[in-house]
Amino acid sequence: MVGRFPVRERLQKFQICQEMDCVVCGAGVENIQHLFFECLYSSRVLQEVKKWLQWRTPATSIRGLMSNIRHSKHNSFKKGVLIVTLAAMSYQIWLNRNEVLWQFRCKQAGSIVGALNHELNVKRRGNGGKFVLLVVIRV
Repeated sequence: MVGRFPVRERLQKFQICQEMDCVVCGAGVENIQHLFFECLYSSRVLQEVKKWLQWRTPATSIRGLMSNIRHSKHNSFKKGVLIVTLAAMSYQIWLNRNEVLWQFRCKQAGSIVGALNHELNVKRRGNGGKFVLLVVIRV
């Protein structure tokens, strides 16, 4: 995320938008860090994703999550799955933000996981006590 999302903090700098409150929770300044990782809604989504993937990490920021992936003992495939899932999660949060802004509707945090499951078609299979994640990205 290179800081190019038209979040309210950035739009305010260009005098396009005067309000800076988060569209989703209304509790913080809508910037990239807040919208994707600090917002109460995004935090719930991340908790649901971690539970879905059985990913036990206390990290909640993009740097912390990426560091956790980089330093984990997972194989490169599973690391790739986690990175793709974070990207897809961010996209779903962005879609929800726009739906709140334009349609005044907010999805349940759990439904984001359902959308991710559909988007990524992630299947878990027991393999001698280990989980194997198979990912097919739908285009």
